[in-house]
Amino acid sequence: SKNRDKYGREKDGNDDGLAPALDVQETIHEIHKFGSEGFTGVQKKSHTNSEYEWLTGRTAKRQKIPTKIVVGMRRKAMKRE
Repeated sequence: SKNRDKYGREKDGNDDGLAPALDVQETIHEIHKFGSEGFTGVQKKSHTNSEYEWLTGRTAKRQKIPTKIVVGMRRKAMKRE
């Protein structure tokens, strides 16, 4: 039975003393994640949406607005016109 290293790869007895190869994509993602911790407001929302799209391949659904509020907004819009 073979052991596994911290990356989940099988480790055999032939350890050549080299450091494990870096996963470039994972490293880039970690850097972006660290850099985005300071985002606030619209920038944070935009980043969250782009990260969701990157993970799932589709855009996030908009938050639902209660029907009563939507009806009120439409009535106000009609009065303004």
